[in-house]
Amino acid sequence: MDDRQPEPRAASGGTGPGAALGPLWESPPAPPGPGLTRAAIVGAAIDIADREGLDAVSIRRVAAVLDARPMSLYTHVPSKDDLLDLMTDRVAGEAVLTEALPTDWRAAMRAIAARSREVGLRHTWMLRSVVKRGNIGPNAVRHIEQSFEALAGLRVETSRRIEILRAVDTFVIGHILGEVSARKREGQQACAADGPAPERSSAPDQNLAPERRLAAEQDRAPARAGGGGDERDRGTGAPAVDRAVPGLPAEPRWQAVVEHLHQLAASGQHPALAEVLTEPLTLSGGHADRAFEQGLDWLLSGIAATLPPDAAAA
Repeated sequence: MDDRQPEPRAASGGTGPGAALGPLWESPPAPPGPGLTRAAIVGAAIDIADREGLDAVSIRRVAAVLDARPMSLYTHVPSKDDLLDLMTDRVAGEAVLTEALPTDWRAAMRAIAARSREVGLRHTWMLRSVVKRGNIGPNAVRHIEQSFEALAGLRVETSRRIEILRAVDTFVIGHILGEVSARKREGQQACAADGPAPERSSAPDQNLAPERRLAAEQDRAPARAGGGGDERDRGTGAPAVDRAVPGLPAEPRWQAVVEHLHQLAASGQHPALAEVLTEPLTLSGGHADRAFEQGLDWLLSGIAATLPPDAAAA
């Protein structure tokens, strides 16, 4: 098998019995071969994971994309686990803000959270890889450092800063998972962990930010009967988007769940549920953007209300 584990490598990047183990990013890249570098290998693997999910990534598959022999990749990346670590750290670098952080801690945390969400939606396999591998590479350290820098001006104990970051990270991760789930359910874009996205004609620019791309896909969908993007279901008054997205394949199981909820609401026995179903239930498009901004604002405002009066003093 081409994805077998090689002998342990030394810090210099060599392999052999009894060699010292260490993170691959601590060893220099091997000399580039004809059109083959560590960076190219990692980039190809990320492209595969973005399109088809983490399970689709293998040394053999990456070699095929690069038109190289599988064994030639081991000179640059000794194992699939090393490849996953390098992929994860490369993507973590995308979450690091290159511009100066705002001086206000809440504005700084908003900027970091928004970038983290953007990266998480662009690479939906990232969270799974972090859980699976758990290694912290140089770019992940830069992201952690930047996050603590955002709170450096707060006159609170270090443990409090950690708690603030944990709360924000938990919100961001939860929102990403909710949006990815909504994409899969509505058929707009399959979760990368479960396979490739459904094929569609006239696809929007893939260089757009994920949330803008989703909005573009919704705008391209055929108009609902009667026109207007806020059409309500005639029977329950629920937005049509929660029943189905015209022109896009919805997940059958989710469709059945939603239909069942609407039937219960129409029975008159669940008035609270009936009221809830008059609003969008899933996080997608502009609704997801607004929900993220509003939820993050509530969270940060709530945190600020618990801080000492002079905690953010200059």
